[in-house]
Amino acid sequence: MQICTFRQSVAASICVAVILAFCVTPLMAQKMTAISGKMTLAATLQETVEIGDTEGHVVSFSVYEGTNSNTGTNEFMDDAHVVNTVHNDITKGNGFHQSYVEISNKDDVTFAKCEGTTTTILSEDGTPVTTFEGTFTYIGGAGKFENIHGSGTYKGKYIAKNIYIVMWDGEYAIK
Repeated sequence: MQICTFRQSVAASICVAVILAFCVTPLMAQKMTAISGKMTLAATLQETVEIGDTEGHVVSFSVYEGTNSNTGTNEFMDDAHVVNTVHNDITKGNGFHQSYVEISNKDDVTFAKCEGTTTTILSEDGTPVTTFEGTFTYIGGAGKFENIHGSGTYKGKYIAKNIYIVMWDGEYAIK
């Protein structure tokens, strides 16, 4: 008789543990904070290599620097310094890019990895118009953003040969 009671109490304990895992864990999850901004960045370094396999196929490495402006209701890195280190693989203005973005405001810093696509079309007057979009994921931080995690999306366009603007939005929490 005792064996049956012991088994029943073990089974009941396991059921309670499973219920707690599925019901309490979401309650303990951190609330994500919605954020958005606009960056204006200019090239400080650009290196391009023609691949030669197809006309217009280039791989480039660039560094852009500029400023982030907060555009959301939640304050996030307004007037902060931005450094975007970019790798492009482009054929005739179209392809993909990866980058690492550092946003810093004194001792508070975030690092994000970005991946996306670049598209170039010709305007009516024959001028190339280059846009890009993608996703980002926070990979680190310092100061009040130490242990940051979160992600988001971005869309941007070149407003001059070596200057672009990017609008972004996402969410984050501190672990």
